[in-house]
Amino acid sequence: MLVILAAAALLVAVIYVARYDQNYDTGKKGYDIKCEQNSPPSSATASLACTIHSEKEADQGKPEPPWWHKLLAWPEGITAWLIMLTLGAIIWQAWETRKAAGAAADSANAAYGSVAFAEAQWELTREKERARLDVKYGEHLLIQCDGNDLRHLAGTIRLRNIGANRAFIRRTYGKFMVKDVEAAFEEWEDDYAPLTLPDRFLDPDEPSIVVFVYLVPDERDIKAFAENLEKSRKSLHLFGFIEYETLGLHWRKDFGYDWNLVINSPLNEAGLGGISPLNYSATQTPIERISYGYWLSNQDWDKPEYPIGKDQPQNTN
Repeated sequence: MLVILAAAALLVAVIYVARYDQNYDTGKKGYDIKCEQNSPPSSATASLACTIHSEKEADQGKPEPPWWHKLLAWPEGITAWLIMLTLGAIIWQAWETRKAAGAAADSANAAYGSVAFAEAQWELTREKERARLDVKYGEHLLIQCDGNDLRHLAGTIRLRNIGANRAFIRRTYGKFMVKDVEAAFEEWEDDYAPLTLPDRFLDPDEPSIVVFVYLVPDERDIKAFAENLEKSRKSLHLFGFIEYETLGLHWRKDFGYDWNLVINSPLNEAGLGGISPLNYSATQTPIERISYGYWLSNQDWDKPEYPIGKDQPQNTN
């Protein structure tokens, strides 16, 4: 806008100067004619002698222009003004471009901030409204025998959704194992021992479901099995994991527990319900000696649930 106004003002000035030059003939050549009388006026043959001076010698023949005439005269003055106006236009355009770029950057930053804020709000909402699995061990150890022949043992876990939305079960694993106390734990085999669940989902505000995990030991003599546990030659362990999806998020809950016989507990020095520890094995059946115990959380396995990637496969059954 400023450039347009300046150009209009310059145009008016040029018109004014052109009109001034036309009126005062400042642009044309000036001549000075001087005449002298060579003889007295009374003479009958009186005559005049005239001389014409050129433009260079006729300074007094031209009118003196005002001081601002050179600033607006054509072509020097107008050319100088056009150059200055061009430079001014370039500077003004650069300034406007810079302002526009700054405004665009501010707008982009504001939009990015809005998107980041919206994403953060969505993540907070999903975290608040997602499903949450609560996994706990069952209280009892179940033992199935045929006489002295140990058929199997069964440990239990209790599973419940304590969140706000449905949990879709994707992959599970559970193992109940016996091992030598000094032996290392086996590597988890993720696919061959999935948990047996009634459905492929868990709804919130529903009662806990009980999931059984079975063990068929190599040692089938229940008396020998009980003695190995009491002498701390063998140990029982239940562990596994559950992976689930909720609100587009994938989570995993690991669990792991160790079975502890009451007779081996350091709190048992005062006796077992009035039974001396020395007479305990002789007065109790093998099933009672094995099942009279409790689960303790294994700190290496039993962990809070954590998010996982979406590329994990699902159990086929």
